[in-house]
Formats: sequence, C-alpha cells, structure tokens
Amino acid sequence: MDSDGFSLNLADFFSSAWPYERANAQLTWAFDEQGFWLKSPYLQVRGDEGDIAGDFAIRLLKDPAAEDYMDLRVGMRGGDASYTERYLPKVLAQEQPQLKQWLKQAIKQGAVKEGYFQYQGSISKGAPQNARSITLFFDVEHAEFAYQPDWPALREGSAKVFIHDWGVEVELDAAKTLNTRVEHANAQVVYAPAGEVTQLEVQAQLHSTVSDGLYLVQNTPLAQQAQALKEWRGNGAVPAELKLRVPFSEQQAQVQVNMQLDNASLQMPEQNVELDRLVGEVKFSSEKGVTAQQLTGRFLQQPFTAQVEAKNLGAELVTQVQAQGAMPVTALHDWLGVQQEQPWEGAFDYQLFVTLDGEDSQLVVESDLQGVEL
Repeated sequence: MDSDGFSLNLADFFSSAWPYERANAQLTWAFDEQGFWLKSPYLQVRGDEGDIAGDFAIRLLKDPAAEDYMDLRVGMRGGDASYTERYLPKVLAQEQPQLKQWLKQAIKQGAVKEGYFQYQGSISKGAPQNARSITLFFDVEHAEFAYQPDWPALREGSAKVFIHDWGVEVELDAAKTLNTRVEHANAQVVYAPAGEVTQLEVQAQLHSTVSDGLYLVQNTPLAQQAQALKEWRGNGAVPAELKLRVPFSEQQAQVQVNMQLDNASLQMPEQNVELDRLVGEVKFSSEKGVTAQQLTGRFLQQPFTAQVEAKNLGAELVTQVQAQGAMPVTALHDWLGVQQEQPWEGAFDYQLFVTLDGEDSQLVVESDLQGVEL
C-alpha cells in the first residue's frame, strides 16, 4: 500500500480513527474456517502527531468461546504530545475514567522525541485485565503539563511518561512553574481497586523563592488552610522538597513542602512587621499547617530566634509563633510611631507569642524590662 489520506479505525479499542497524511504499508488478510486475520509486518505513516512506524496482527475468530487477539506496536519520532489522547485505549476510560480524563486535560503540549504504544493480548469482550498488556511511552521535551486545576502548570518540561497495565509513571528531569525550577521529579499513579480512589503522587526537588511559595498558599486550594498568610509578601531563594497527593475525586489535594530559608525576608503588611535574614527549615503541610523548630532572623535590625507550630483549635488550623530576642527601646519607639519623647532608654530581653487566627489573632509580649532605665 502506498496511499495519501490513509485512516486506521480500530473502533473496538480506540475512541476515534487514526487519520494520516501519508501511509506506506504491507497489509495481508485472510478468511478461513476459523475466522479473519489482518496483519501488517511493516507500517509507516505520517500525521499531525509525527512520523510513525509499526506493525500489527489482529485475529477475529468465529467461535464465540474463542479468544480474539491483537498484537499492535507503534513507534513515533518528532511527534506532538498534544495528540496523546488519540492513543489512549477505550479500556482505560472504562476501568479508570478519572485517570483518562486527567491525562486528556494534563498533557497540554510538548515535542515527542520518541514514543511507542504497544497492545498485546485479548480483545474479546469481557476478557479479564490480565488477558492483555498495554504500554504507552513518551519521551517529551518543551512540555506543558497542567497536573491539577487551580494550580500553576509545569512548563518547559523534559519528561518520560510511561503508561502500564497497573498505572502511570512520569520521570521529570527538569521543568519550571512560576519562577521555580523543578528537578528530579517523579509522579506515579497506581490504579486503585474497585471502590477505592486512584491517586496521583508526586515528589520533586524545587529551586524556588519565598514569593513563589507564598503565591501557592495564597492562590491555590491551599489558601483555605492558610488564611493567616493571605497578605504576606517575601523575597529570597528557597530550595525545597515537595510531596503532593492528588485524589481523582472531589477530595482535596494533600501537600507537604520542606523549605530551607537562607537569608530570606518576609513582610506582614497588616501587622507592619518586616523580618529579614531568615534562616532555618520551614515545613508546610495542608494537614498540619506551618511548622519551624529553629528559625533565626532579624526584626527592627535586631536578631531573634523563633519556633512556629500549627494547632487544631476547633475546626481550623491556627498558627502559633513563639520568639525570643532583645530589643533597644529606641528601635521599638520608632516602630510604634510614638511622637513624644519617652522617659526611658536601654534594651530589654523579651518573649513574644503570636496566634494567627484571622480576626481573633493575638499578640502577647513578656519581658522583665531589665536593662531599661527611666
């Protein structure tokens, strides 16, 4: 066969036909007392999705009790990842409809350096899952990947995508989201048993910034658990580790981020507070809120140490901060904006307790004022 405008329609296995601009193939078919055979030991086509080569064999038997069979292998080079949906088999939509919809929406674009699709096994109706094997692979660059609605997409990605009988794997070498570099990321979907919810699980190394981190907790579904941080601003580089679990259901995503602050700054406009030279490990969890065991920095150019934890008070997570340091009277006087002269001088040690709970936020400062003179 040497043809323009070729189309291959495997309607029992795929939702739509595969149209191609050009096809070169050797096709053989036969009818006998057992049934029908269609084979192609060599198939080469060119379509919108790229240059494709493959081979297939299909056996359809007259005996209803006999097993119909297909062996299909397709390889691609120089392709377009946005056509991935075309090669997702119907069985995926039947057995994992949420995953099929997620793959359709998540893979926005990308250049496929190479890829392949393989189906081996039964095509008989009602055949058990273990009677067939399905594998789909793409090696993609310049990819855009919208992994979750209401979250910023990954872009400029280089990744390998594997779709197996048991689930999906993504090995992401590099990508960007906002101004954050993503490296050495792995994503996995393991098909859940009937009655349970299939989930996407992601682990990644991030080279991020304070401003990107605050954007995520202020402008994604995380904002519901981080109301106390909604007006915060910040700057500084932040290496981080991300763990993300996304159920393919109405349940909320679960996020865990471990960040290492190094000379970062943070502004809280509502409290007229600016912290700088922040150093230490900060953890954020959608279930447990913000925690930090040993955080150091400066307030009003004076050093302090602090601990942060989140507690469940009622139905809400409340962030509590405990800080210790020393403060010159003149620095505090200027920050408070007091106009008249004050009759004291010196410096004092203090302990500060902050509860961030919206309109019920509280600030308590304790000090024996030793070092202050009238």
